[in-house]
Amino acid sequence: MTDDNFWVGHLHAYRHDATTGNVMLDSMIDEPGAHHRWSVCVLLDRAEQVDLAAFLLTLIFSTPDTKEPNDHE
Repeated sequence: MTDDNFWVGHLHAYRHDATTGNVMLDSMIDEPGAHHRWSVCVLLDRAEQVDLAAFLLTLIFSTPDTKEPNDHE
């Protein structure tokens, strides 16, 4: 992937429903070029929040794979 086709996204909004425990994430994705923006809304219940947290922690604490696909050990 090159810088020309790399999309930049950021968390635009976060909302928590205290009665249900659900979390709503609203993410903005800035597409390069003609300045298009996409909004992605995700509603997570408590179990999905735990799954997402476990996934993100795994990414944070894992060793990144920096090898190219054709690299040989």
